Amino acid sequence: MKKYGEDAVNSETAYIEAVPASQILMREPELLTYAKSLMVRIPFDNIDVLMVSRMGKEISGAGMDPNITGRSGVLADGIPHAEKIAVLDITEKSEGNSAGMGNADVITRRLYDKIDPFPVYVNSITCRDTTGARIPVVMPTDDLVLRFCLHTCVRRDASRSGRIVWLRDTADLSRFWISEQLIEEAAQDKRLTIIGKIRAITFEDTIHPLS
Repeated sequence: MKKYGEDAVNSETAYIEAVPASQILMREPELLTYAKSLMVRIPFDNIDVLMVSRMGKEISGAGMDPNITGRSGVLADGIPHAEKIAVLDITEKSEGNSAGMGNADVITRRLYDKIDPFPVYVNSITCRDTTGARIPVVMPTDDLVLRFCLHTCVRRDASRSGRIVWLRDTADLSRFWISEQLIEEAAQDKRLTIIGKIRAITFEDTIHPLS
């Protein structure tokens, strides 16, 4: 379990500035650079699997923030360059709107059963993005979701367990889980605090380690 700074939440206002119309073209690029510098990111790259416990429209317009997952059907891909992305559930406030799920490789049956295709297709038409409306592979349990991801990671060395990051969602990176393969790298990162000891995760349909 990792703690990535007390302020590692993407939903809080950091700065407000009123810009006169005559200065917008000059000032806006500077503010954009500043905003990007504040963006919280997963502090590892080239991971095998990114597990996300839940996606949601109140979390991101894409269900999962592409700036965090590093994957988007419209924008260029980036860090953490996860080979496989899995999503386990969707928030109640999303009301079945799973637009953006196409950025994942696999989802659970639990999430699939909650999908309402109408708002998904409306989002797809409005954004002119068909990728986000695609339905990923569906697995019946959380355990099989992870097994599917690991088995289909072609660049993973089969002799090791895998470089895995598990988020509750992409709105809050103040705490998340990592696999044993990332512990040494995490210990060398001054931004991170390792909490607890290595332990096995028992998968249950309604219980997640960050709930």
